[in-house]
Amino acid sequence: MKNFTYLKKYLRKNQYYNLEDEFHMQLESHPNFPSLYAILDTFNFFEIENLAVKVEKEELENLPHSFLSVVNSDTGKEIVFTEKNKNNLTIEFSNGFKKKISKDEYLTIWTGIIVAIEANPINESHFLSSNKKHNVIIGAVFVLSTSLFFLVNKDNLITGIFYYLLLLTGLIISYFLVREEMGLHNDSISKICNVTEKASCKDVMSSKGANVFENVSLSDISILYFSSLTLFFVLNSFNLNSFIYSIIGVFSIPIILYSIYYQGFIIKKWCLLCLGIDTVLLLQLIIISFNFSLELNSIAIISFFSGILIVILFYFSGYEIKNRIQKISKYEITEIQNQKLKRNYFVFKALLKNNQKIDEEHLNSLQTIVIGKMESPITLFLVLSASCGHCHTVYEKAMKLVKKNPNEIKIQLIFNINIENTENPSNLIYKQASNYYWSGEVHKAIASLNDWHIETMDMEKWKSKWENNHLEYTSKMIPNQYNWCLDNAIHFTPAIILNGYIMPKEYQINDLNYFIDELIEEKLSYIEN
Repeated sequence: MKNFTYLKKYLRKNQYYNLEDEFHMQLESHPNFPSLYAILDTFNFFEIENLAVKVEKEELENLPHSFLSVVNSDTGKEIVFTEKNKNNLTIEFSNGFKKKISKDEYLTIWTGIIVAIEANPINESHFLSSNKKHNVIIGAVFVLSTSLFFLVNKDNLITGIFYYLLLLTGLIISYFLVREEMGLHNDSISKICNVTEKASCKDVMSSKGANVFENVSLSDISILYFSSLTLFFVLNSFNLNSFIYSIIGVFSIPIILYSIYYQGFIIKKWCLLCLGIDTVLLLQLIIISFNFSLELNSIAIISFFSGILIVILFYFSGYEIKNRIQKISKYEITEIQNQKLKRNYFVFKALLKNNQKIDEEHLNSLQTIVIGKMESPITLFLVLSASCGHCHTVYEKAMKLVKKNPNEIKIQLIFNINIENTENPSNLIYKQASNYYWSGEVHKAIASLNDWHIETMDMEKWKSKWENNHLEYTSKMIPNQYNWCLDNAIHFTPAIILNGYIMPKEYQINDLNYFIDELIEEKLSYIEN
């Protein structure tokens, strides 16, 4: 399975912490996944500066510490994550397989093609990634619980420490067990779970015997048991509650036996995480045997009811958390499927042609500001209003689109403003920009529009920089554009016109990155015919 999980590592190394999961979702939904083109396209989608180039093999020493490269393998050309070490290199394949090889070995399989990205310009110290925040929270909980444990269990510290460590071990294993069951796989844990042909956590956890009730599995009970017992343990004296721990130990015996019997004789597959839980329970039982007691006292009775409350609390909290995670996972899967559908050119074309048709002959006769090369095969018409907030976003994205595709796309601006309306001061923006453009000062026209739409200057600052009170070139051009908008019932801004149709609202302007080749091919085919 090619899942390119090493891309998360590569993004993390370059401080793109907040993009890890979204990047994978966008990549998997790309029509050309899992190609190198899809990876580069996804980097571009997130505006991550990147470089894909073929270099001489002698340049290996000058390359960055980590990068993506294309190598020859037994199955053909493969994209691998490459890290340079002191005397060798580590390459990681898309299926998660890692291999350390010498520089000479690498040079024999390397095609010379590399992909490198620029590090995130935002300093890492300005924010914590979600993973780091989780680690801080977990660390704080660990320190607090350990402190409570030492305060409560001074009288039997050695035994208590071993039992406490077993609880934490069981909690960690249960956490990964629940993740595996929910499909939230960790690379290292998944390898452990499938280390031999007879080992499969998935087969065991998806079997009927793994469910105690309809919506409650053994993994749920496992994490409920260890989380509840850990909290109970740090709040109550181990010695004074020997009765409770002894009863728990006795009840764990049939669970251990059932787990081993079910895996070995019914499923005939081993879940190594489940065996890890069994081992923890067995070691707990051994520790309890040195302090075994069935003598019931008042402290144990009070502790018992407090333990029941803890179990209830963790059960409902865990149930809610699991439901939310499952909903998010289902949403992500659905989102990937939707994105794949959305990025299908035939779907885009069908939606485009189902939208409002525009009279192209009249449209092409309008005098407009053109940004980009006149010979570019793809033309986007942007219908804008200076006082429209959403026009800022569309204009900025359109400029980025032209910058990324300077030989393929140009934009033409249609101003849907009534210049006779003297009550709207922002009309001056387009009047002045048009005057610059038609008097030959194209760079000033674009710079003034950039200041308004991208830099979002306030009106007074913009006027002090750009206003010159010579607007003779706008008397006919902008009214013609405004009247054209009225004739074509375009009463809203921004509107994007492509190939004679209003672009469907399901698509944003930067989505066109995925259809450049198809649009050009269709344009050339139309011209030839």
